Amino acid sequence: MAPYSKFTLWRDGKVILAKANGSWNRFTAEDYASQFKALAMPLVGEDWAHIVYLDNWQLATGSARY
Repeated sequence: MAPYSKFTLWRDGKVILAKANGSWNRFTAEDYASQFKALAMPLVGEDWAHIVYLDNWQLATGSARY
């Protein structure tokens, strides 16, 4: 069974958008960082933006910091 994704990341032109849900642990934070970097890589050297929707985000546990 696939793990429940606690976020959605997508790019619209030069804007990276994200929706965060629930509470996060270290593994969710690392997965987010990895996916974010993959979306941002084509934008290196250009002007770009990052918008995060935190409507349903709860909190991050201590293990989410690194």
